[in-house]
Amino acid sequence: MAFLDFQIELTWKNMGKWFFLKGLSLVYRCLVSIWLTAYHLRLKNGWNAQVSVISVGNITVGGTGKTPLIDWLLSFMSEKELKPAVLTRGYMAKRTEKVQILNRETAGAGDPDRFGDEPLLLFHHHPHIAIYISPDRVASAKQAQMDADILLLDDGMQHLKLNRDLDILLIDTVSGIGNGQIIPLGPLREPLDSLSRADIIIYTKSNLVASQAIREKIHRHLSKGTRQFDSQFLPDQLFSSSNPDPLSPACLENRKCLLVSGIGNPYSFTKTIQATGAIVLDHLIFNDHQVYDLETIDRINRFAEKQPYDYLICTEKDWVKLEPNKNELPELFRLKMKMHLDLEFIHFLNNWLRQKGDL
Repeated sequence: MAFLDFQIELTWKNMGKWFFLKGLSLVYRCLVSIWLTAYHLRLKNGWNAQVSVISVGNITVGGTGKTPLIDWLLSFMSEKELKPAVLTRGYMAKRTEKVQILNRETAGAGDPDRFGDEPLLLFHHHPHIAIYISPDRVASAKQAQMDADILLLDDGMQHLKLNRDLDILLIDTVSGIGNGQIIPLGPLREPLDSLSRADIIIYTKSNLVASQAIREKIHRHLSKGTRQFDSQFLPDQLFSSSNPDPLSPACLENRKCLLVSGIGNPYSFTKTIQATGAIVLDHLIFNDHQVYDLETIDRINRFAEKQPYDYLICTEKDWVKLEPNKNELPELFRLKMKMHLDLEFIHFLNNWLRQKGDL
């Protein structure tokens, strides 16, 4: 979204635009405040699941790494012999039921339009896990708790209808909190004071940009007991659309690359590829959750024909939607990423699970 890095200054030239966006921002902030106050005063109450609920969310629009952290948590829980389930909205999924369940029985051909790109990506990595897809997370939780030890609430920061036992909030160190304004004047989905609801703050992609500056900006908005941890999001393997054998991302060093992505924060993808030593010639950026129809496939082909290159690279999230049309594209590489969490966070999570009686 264009306003992720947007900080409009009030001048005579743009006064009308600034006041219009400021007005919308104030209205949105007022509505959010009323909604939050209703829960704070218990005029509205959240629903309690019978098993532990861990929420993973953010306070800004755009990608902060929620799906990679859910991915990491699923691996972590499985190693602990726990049976997690994911509750997600499934953005742009074509719903046929109130709650759709993505598992081995329902995956079928893996149509991304049916389940959404992020649930399908998680399922590819964890086919033994059930993913419950619905805007109504309470309805999802009521079904999921019957067959799970712990529930992972994806994008749950603003979903107060379902109570959670641990609230993890992610902040992307690359985009940070922008200009600190509420949408549409800035990237915030809630006022910064809402950070006080977080039990844990995880700064993502701290391998690209250090978290210290953001920590200093938000410190006064945090609760006394809020724990803060860094994390890194690093290239793991490179897969070709025409060869099943993975390559090391080190092979990109000094190679000319073209990038294609439709994700929340495409600039982080550029920085990640550049960090391998690759030469990024150009980046074709689509909207987050882009639908890759024939017209879009044609755009990618024309993009790839513009100049000589060594690698045409997309993200895993894009690949789940591009794969059905791989024969209509030149050789396409997808970069598999892996999240690395601070050891202190791993120790914290182990202790928290023991205290909850889940271990």
